[in-house]
Amino acid sequence: MKLAIPVSSGRVSNAFDFARRLLVVEYEEGREVARIEVPLAEDLPLSRAHRLGALGVRLLICGAISRPLAAHLARVGIDVMPFVGGSVHEVLEGYRRGDLESVRFLMPGSTADDRTAWRKRLTAPAAGRTARRP
Repeated sequence: MKLAIPVSSGRVSNAFDFARRLLVVEYEEGREVARIEVPLAEDLPLSRAHRLGALGVRLLICGAISRPLAAHLARVGIDVMPFVGGSVHEVLEGYRRGDLESVRFLMPGSTADDRTAWRKRLTAPAAGRTARRP
């Protein structure tokens, strides 16, 4: 299973829509088996969604994300865990432990209620799921 995190200076980027680097991490049987950082030059939401799909990403862990882009991701089968903040290392550890829903990983200015409301507004099939553990 592959997940992606938009990154900037070792932290989760504030907004996926404008991120320029993407960390892609692959897990097999709960263990990290590969990690690569790639440039993200695509600006249009549909192009970004297709890029993640082409990379084999199944989960995007990010800070803010626009609804149109999240809807495109859902249509291509990519789950989104929004409003996540922190260092990439800590976020990956939180993912591995299964506690990304913890308030400690909320990006500044966000609440757990923001995440819940965001999921309810997004009606695509892949939306509303919690992050899957490796």
